[in-house]
Amino acid sequence: MDFERYESVIQACFACATHCEICGSECLKEKNIESVTRCIELTKDCAAMCLLTARLLSTGSEFIPQVCNLCAEICHACADECAKHYLDACAQYCRDCAEECNALTLDFA
Repeated sequence: MDFERYESVIQACFACATHCEICGSECLKEKNIESVTRCIELTKDCAAMCLLTARLLSTGSEFIPQVCNLCAEICHACADECAKHYLDACAQYCRDCAEECNALTLDFA
């Protein structure tokens, strides 16, 4: 396995997962938590997917293209939701991760 090929995607996944966890925790402190329920749900899903993606990339799984496609889809959804709540840092990490995943899947096409 060529780890260098996946290194930037793995790092983007870890960074995104970390910021999604932070974002979700901050959302839980909101006075009007109902307004950020979807954001909390998506940050949890995104963090979990990013960690799974990083793990499978680290092992050279045969499912990398499919996993990266799904990770990018979830990251885009999370970025869009975070942006609605002015959570721009999290949104940017999600977009960066989605871009890395999309670029990698192009290598498999």
